[in-house]
Amino acid sequence: MNQELVDHLLYECETEQELLSGLQEITDEETLFAYLDAYNWDDGFAVPEAAAAHPCCTLPVALMLFYDAGGAGLFLPDGEPLSKRAKAFVKTLQTRILAGDFPAGKAAYVLPLTRTERFYLKKAGADPVFLTDLNL
Repeated sequence: MNQELVDHLLYECETEQELLSGLQEITDEETLFAYLDAYNWDDGFAVPEAAAAHPCCTLPVALMLFYDAGGAGLFLPDGEPLSKRAKAFVKTLQTRILAGDFPAGKAAYVLPLTRTERFYLKKAGADPVFLTDLNL
């Protein structure tokens, strides 16, 4: 993992264009995962959208993006309402995840769901890929 690059993206890039350019310098799943894990979603969807299209984006990274963007709300009865952009992003990710567009990857990812949320997702018919912790 390239911690220097992660720190540069998080603390030194001031514009969206700098972030998007820096994102292209990432060459491995671990660095992409670490950067997105610390990403400030108040900065918008340009970086997550670019990350989902990145060649190093794996299933653990895609699931993290899905849940961080509010994806559980698609299945949960009391899920937070999503903005139009968030909903479009999450639905696109959902479609790509179900289509198998992302390689398995090696990053460990524990879904950010409570037992109750997992129950409701399962009851709502969520595919097992959205209910399974990865690479533990």
